[in-house]
Amino acid sequence: MSKKIEWIAPLKGIGILAVVAGHVYSGDLQALIFVFHMPLFFFVGGFLLKPKTHYLENLKHKAVVLLVPYASFLSLLYGAQVLKRLVANPDFSIANLVQLALQPLFAGHLFLGITSVFWFTGCFFLTQQLANYLVSKLPMKTLWLIITVFLGASYGNYLWFPTLRLPWSLNVLLGATPIYLLGFLFAQVSSRRRYYLAALPICIVTAFYIFGDLVLSGSYGSLPYDMKFGIYGIPGLSLIAALGIVVALIGLCEQAVVWTPRLAGGFAYIGNASMVIMYVHVPFLFVLMGWVASHELLTLLSLVGSLVTQALLQRSQWGRAFFLGSSADLASVTQNWPSPRKLLKLT
Repeated sequence: MSKKIEWIAPLKGIGILAVVAGHVYSGDLQALIFVFHMPLFFFVGGFLLKPKTHYLENLKHKAVVLLVPYASFLSLLYGAQVLKRLVANPDFSIANLVQLALQPLFAGHLFLGITSVFWFTGCFFLTQQLANYLVSKLPMKTLWLIITVFLGASYGNYLWFPTLRLPWSLNVLLGATPIYLLGFLFAQVSSRRRYYLAALPICIVTAFYIFGDLVLSGSYGSLPYDMKFGIYGIPGLSLIAALGIVVALIGLCEQAVVWTPRLAGGFAYIGNASMVIMYVHVPFLFVLMGWVASHELLTLLSLVGSLVTQALLQRSQWGRAFFLGSSADLASVTQNWPSPRKLLKLT
């Protein structure tokens, strides 16, 4: 395995830890986390992009990897949300029940509570497919034009049409696709050392801006991203801050793999479980918040609970097939299932 690939899992580990901490902490730390934690995953996705020209085959493969676990976790967690609402309010009308049933189809910003993170999967999947098509069809120079146009459109949505939010976070593709494409272009750079050196002062300035703004005005300014709601901070500057932190973390993880392999291995273990952690850490937080006051302990327990969930799912073929995105296990489990065509004939 090449060094370029070895740092991916530790970086994802840092990213998902930031996601968990961002849901626990508030104030200056949360503001700093919200600058980079979502852009990190889109940037890494772009970095790993290997353009495929068999678009339907690629779509099917990514659907198994991303959408099957998405549907499995959503069925359990959204089902629990619906059941809780029905128990709390048994006088729900038919219209209310239809609305609850249809809400997951619209996804995006409508996901709240224990399903609040589910906006990401649909947005990431669509960004992945769009970026693959653009990269496989267009020359590098044209990609820069696409990045510029999409960024301009995303800022237009953010500044002038902030209430325009589409199903499956389609409007967020305008802000996510440029970051994904920038990740792809960054992967084409043969020597990235100068980028790491340039990223360090950006990180320092970003931290000083957030903490300094807190001291001077008692607020955190508008630098942080909140991609779920199409909020992109200070146009241009927030993107530079996000990319600066992400690139600095890439350089850090590259060195950690060499200098401190055990530490890097620990973050890699967490990174390899990032999808499960994303889905289940919020339910753990909702359960634990009534019992645990310490932010540090709350973060740790929700992380441990998520890792235990990952380990249990890994032990089961059905768990791997439906919750971990294993295409081989899914094919094995469903090989004897009747096809949709056969079911239609039976009816």
